[in-house]
Amino acid sequence: MTSRSSANKTVKEAYVWVWLPGQVQPVVAGRLAEEGDTLVFNYGQSYLANPARIPLYLPELPLQSGVLPLLPGLAMPSCIRDAAPDAWERTFY
Repeated sequence: MTSRSSANKTVKEAYVWVWLPGQVQPVVAGRLAEEGDTLVFNYGQSYLANPARIPLYLPELPLQSGVLPLLPGLAMPSCIRDAAPDAWERTFY
């Protein structure tokens, strides 16, 4: 996750990359950003305009613009959490 300052406020964000079917290079699908105690996701405009786009996980992150609401009880999209390093790996990097 990267951080940047904006008007005395630090914003933490990470870009989510995905390999589209049949492609050998990943593309940026969107951005995960800190919003209070949660991490929210929104697809990038270039990804939504890509004819080969696919939802990362349709029940949770449908293909639409804007910040996507989290499912009840989640602090971040579960499909992105599943793709993140596990707790053991996070302690060493």
